[in-house]
Amino acid sequence: LLTGPEGLQARVLEHYRKLNAILVPVQLQVAMLTLTDRHSWNIVLHNGLVLTLGREEPEPKVERFARVYPRSLAAWAAGAKRVDLRYTNGFSVEWADRSGAPRTSEIMATGLNEG
Repeated sequence: LLTGPEGLQARVLEHYRKLNAILVPVQLQVAMLTLTDRHSWNIVLHNGLVLTLGREEPEPKVERFARVYPRSLAAWAAGAKRVDLRYTNGFSVEWADRSGAPRTSEIMATGLNEG
């Protein structure tokens, strides 16, 4: 499902193709891509995880996410609700249930702090 402001359909489709290509190697797929009226990008993945990308350059943010996902978040993906990728050098994770969230030390041990 692709959504966006009137007249920007081609732009949304172009980004869908690029973003999906970035995610396929880590066995993830875009289920929904939204460009809001304020030109902010959001993705819902096939596993229900929401990626908040913000307004600027969505591809580098998703590339950063895809680099660390397999070794740091994949094991806990079922408990993650949203990943906010609007940060310059990282991202934050909102957990669906705080009791199932990993400890920071568990995530850091997987190499998340490598970039």
